[in-house]
Amino acid sequence: EMAVTGNVRIPIKREPSVRVPILSKASAACAGFGNGGMSEIVAEAIDFIDLPQSVVGMISVDADKQPFIVTVEGDSMEEADIPNGCQIVVNPAEEPSDGDAVLVCYGEQENVAVKWIYSDRRTGSVEIRSASLRFPANTFSAEDIKAGLFRVVGKVMTTLGKPKKGI
Repeated sequence: EMAVTGNVRIPIKREPSVRVPILSKASAACAGFGNGGMSEIVAEAIDFIDLPQSVVGMISVDADKQPFIVTVEGDSMEEADIPNGCQIVVNPAEEPSDGDAVLVCYGEQENVAVKWIYSDRRTGSVEIRSASLRFPANTFSAEDIKAGLFRVVGKVMTTLGKPKKGI
């Protein structure tokens, strides 16, 4: 495909796009956790958006590791440019590195939160931190993780922003 500007023809590079479901907050809490899997959750999607694959990341062949979008609740990651009310693209197939923002599920109540993650390869423990220093870090031991008290839902690939209100 070519774009024409005056007499100049410029090739348009089209990137493959990925259709990503936008989940309700209730669906996001159990995304891919065996409650019917992602196929059931996608059926509950409130909308879909097509995003460039370079934004979404690796696409898994595993149906339960497909990317999805959820709305952030809370301001603990505002300093990381993940404000309350913005939408995030989460990809369970992408492996997070230390310092990456991830969507996690932890504790007896299965709290769902966006945090920075840091792994201690020596002990097998994981620490999650908020961008805001108002919130203390949480550490989960290898035993906590084995007991199902902590899991990474997926890596936060990007935010889709939050429209500003007019004055």
